[in-house]
Formats: sequence, structure tokens, C-alpha cells
Amino acid sequence: RRAGRALAVAAAVLVALGGGAAAGYFGQQAIVSEPTAPDRVTVRDDLGRMSVVVPADWVGAEATDGWLPPNGDDGVVSPGLSVGTQPDWVDEPAAEGVFVGLLPGDELPPSVPQHPECDSSGVEERDETDGDESVTAYFRGCPDGVTVERLVQVTRTQLLWVQVRSADEATANQVLDGVEVYGF
Repeated sequence: RRAGRALAVAAAVLVALGGGAAAGYFGQQAIVSEPTAPDRVTVRDDLGRMSVVVPADWVGAEATDGWLPPNGDDGVVSPGLSVGTQPDWVDEPAAEGVFVGLLPGDELPPSVPQHPECDSSGVEERDETDGDESVTAYFRGCPDGVTVERLVQVTRTQLLWVQVRSADEATANQVLDGVEVYGF
């Protein structure tokens, strides 16, 4: 229950910051992305704990040096990355991008962050496929596309948070499928 409440508070803080998961938590750091296919690249965080495959035109801005979760301990940086079509993708409604980050938590929150700028509220789908409990919500009718929120319980004390904003749902799903975590 504590982690669920903490994540709900974290979500409220992030919504207050403009709805972007990475807002205010990342420094900008250029890295070399690894080509995966002619139109895709793989971006890895600096600690080697996670990666995501994104469209090649999404690497207009990358931050891979972690983030400070609002419910974290004493300002300790957690593994995280943010990749978008432009440096301020989290603040620009027409921009596309993905945020992937680990944060402390011993259970999934009661709800995912909401996106009032979208026409539909996200219907949450809870799942335990592959042994990892998760919740995913699709927000449709957003400015210029779709926003997807996913939280996964990756260990007893760690949650994985993924936020994707894309012009279309097919690309959002490909990005969700391209998220990997290592060492758990």
C-alpha cells in the first residue's frame, strides 16, 4: 500500500510538471545509439539496466543518465532514460517520445497517471503474463496521437515505469515491445 500511495503521489507530481514523466529529472547527455534496423535504433541507459528500441527519428533528444523518482530515497538517481523527437518532447504536445525508469515500489499503484488533454480516459488493463504483474492504459484522442502508461512490478521492491507518446498506436506498441530491463 505504501508503494501504491507513493507512486500515486509521484504521478501527481509528474502531472503537475506537465504530464511528462521525464520533466525536470534528466540532464541532457548525447550518446551513440545502436542501429537496430534501417528505421530503428536501440538506446541504453548509462548503467546498462534498460534499453528501448525506437524509431530512428526519435533520437532528437536523449537522456540516459538516470532520474530522480519523487518517491526515491535521499536523492539517489535511479536507472532511467528518455528519448524523443526533440529536446523538449515532454513539454511539446506534438512531439513523440518514450520515458523508461525504475522506481522503488512493492506493489502496483491503484491507478496510472492520467492525461486530461486526451479525449479518452485510459482504461487500465492489469496483467500477470510472464510472471510480472503490470498495468497498462491507453489514452486516445490526445493532441497528435496516443499516450500509453505502463507500470510493471519487475522485482519485489522495484517498479518499471514506461510512458510512450506517439502519433499512432502501432508505433506506441512497437516501442512498448522494445523495452527491456537487465540484471533482475
